[in-house]
Amino acid sequence: MATTTARPTTVPEILECAADLIEKRGLARRTFFDSRKGSFCTVGAMRQCAHGDVFGGPCWEAEKFLFDQLGVSVVKWNDNPNRRKSTIVRALRRFAKKYRGLHPEEG
Repeated sequence: MATTTARPTTVPEILECAADLIEKRGLARRTFFDSRKGSFCTVGAMRQCAHGDVFGGPCWEAEKFLFDQLGVSVVKWNDNPNRRKSTIVRALRRFAKKYRGLHPEEG
């Protein structure tokens, strides 16, 4: 019998999954997915995690939460050439933890 893995549905699950994906596959800039390298930008990674496709639709709640935390669009934050992959991965995990603290009912 084949097993299936449930897609993340909560904001912290999506952020943690995106962090894992970027950490393993690499960070893309100015594109949701770099097919040559197999890497993802933050928005592309969140969409891949939530929908199984970088073009599967937005993750409004996660994207809005990140915007509120960052003060800039997720795309602009991701595409900053001075921001390292490790910084983005750590930030996504930190924001997932922060979200859980603000919304304990959502786990």
